[in-house]
Amino acid sequence: MTKRQMEKLVIWWQGVLRMRDFEIRLETCSGEEVDFAGNVAEVGRYSDETGARIRIARGQTALCAEQSIVHELLHVKLDPMRRPMKEALAQLPPQAKEIAGALCHQEEERLVELLATALVQLKHTTPKGG
Repeated sequence: MTKRQMEKLVIWWQGVLRMRDFEIRLETCSGEEVDFAGNVAEVGRYSDETGARIRIARGQTALCAEQSIVHELLHVKLDPMRRPMKEALAQLPPQAKEIAGALCHQEEERLVELLATALVQLKHTTPKGG
């Protein structure tokens, strides 16, 4: 899948996820250029409110690239929920903070992956016009 095709997917999914006001930058790179920790994409914020950068490994199938894009967009969408949680975690003792933070991250990843998979599958299995 080309970078241009992936950029079109970002724009399409921004509409679906009501994220048109977000500025999402897409970068493609080789797996060696960045440590994806076993994943094929990552997202980083460059603005407090509406700016994010998605980095995705080149050479993905169209379906894998699309699911990765949706996955990372969902992380951006959930960011406002994550901020107060981080503030609350900061009030905990260090060991409790570490455990609770890891559990929150794990559950967010699980939820985001479930939703990304479901949304992409729904897109590709729903008849056009129906």
